[in-house]
Amino acid sequence: MDVSLNLIQSVALTVLVAVLGEWCRERVWIFRRFAIPGPVIGGFGFALLVFAARVWGGVSFTMDTTLQTPAMIAFFTTVGIAASFGLLKLGGKVLMTYLVLCWGVAIFQNLIGAGLATVFGIHPLLGIMAGSTSLEGGHGNAAAFGPVASSSAPPVRRPSRLRRRPSVSSPGPSSAVRRRRSSSAATGSIRPLVASTCRRPSSSTTSRTP
Repeated sequence: MDVSLNLIQSVALTVLVAVLGEWCRERVWIFRRFAIPGPVIGGFGFALLVFAARVWGGVSFTMDTTLQTPAMIAFFTTVGIAASFGLLKLGGKVLMTYLVLCWGVAIFQNLIGAGLATVFGIHPLLGIMAGSTSLEGGHGNAAAFGPVASSSAPPVRRPSRLRRRPSVSSPGPSSAVRRRRSSSAATGSIRPLVASTCRRPSSSTTSRTP
């Protein structure tokens, strides 16, 4: 059995799952201890329910994902909007060191990704997607910005030094070579005839003088 949800029903289910995740987070101390977000808790629980319904109940869910990409882009774009200098001051030297290291690693990853993409004839935007977008941002960040990056980047082109050279057919023998071959073949066929005519008579066929 297939359960299909339209756009309004999918959004309502999303809000319900997020609220239930926050409710579980407030009541289970281990979720708060490891700072697990409520939407992650609710989404993981809903994924387990869907898996069990499909495997043991034969029920599959089909939801409208029209708002999935815009919502993910909005989330990962504003994920650090709550940061402030007060939080940096509260974190102290350790947090500042960690922040500087994260910036340096992100720049290094983007430089390596864009540089290798340029060498292999790929748009640098796709190299950045393979850099800090996915390595530091995670698979969710890459999935959010992936369609936008792939549609913005031009088609992949092969660099000139990596392009396969066109196969050039070897030219046939020249006329001089063909004449030389024909003359050598004719000479080879005449040689046995000349050798047979010029052969000296054997001692058994010649007459002996008294």
